[in-house]
Amino acid sequence: LLLRNVRTWGPADDARSRARIDELSRYAPARTATPIGGLPAAPDGGFLVTEVANIGAGAELLATRPTDRDAAANVLRRVRAMRGIAGVKDHPSLSEVLEATEHAAHPLERGEAQISPERLAVLGAAATVLRGIAASMRMGTALDPASPELARFAASLDAMQEKETEGE
Repeated sequence: LLLRNVRTWGPADDARSRARIDELSRYAPARTATPIGGLPAAPDGGFLVTEVANIGAGAELLATRPTDRDAAANVLRRVRAMRGIAGVKDHPSLSEVLEATEHAAHPLERGEAQISPERLAVLGAAATVLRGIAASMRMGTALDPASPELARFAASLDAMQEKETEGE
């Protein structure tokens, strides 16, 4: 009835709608409004956050599938696309983690049969750090440079570089 009268709305319809609201509130009490915009909006619409999270997920997948060329190609394509985005430099450690992720995934692109254990450790640690960076970006903060995730990443990167230098 109220919908039918919307074009010719009058005081009687106001009274009917108030009565209906009172009747419905007995079954489901009114709740307070949820505040809008608790977090700052990303200037890029969230693209950077989403891509960082996607690269982290890809790195994690690749760390569990060291022979998956498709996963490696996907990770490498996404990491390389991030090079041209100016916002990457605004987030501490992000460019370093992206570069290490690319380096660790690169052997499959070169035709090697699988990724070495040291590179897999880098990919796993990078995935954790990238998830942390994405979460920090969503909150409008930065990942703590002294975080255990970054320490684990740095240790795995050092181990990979040491192994490769030793091999040369």
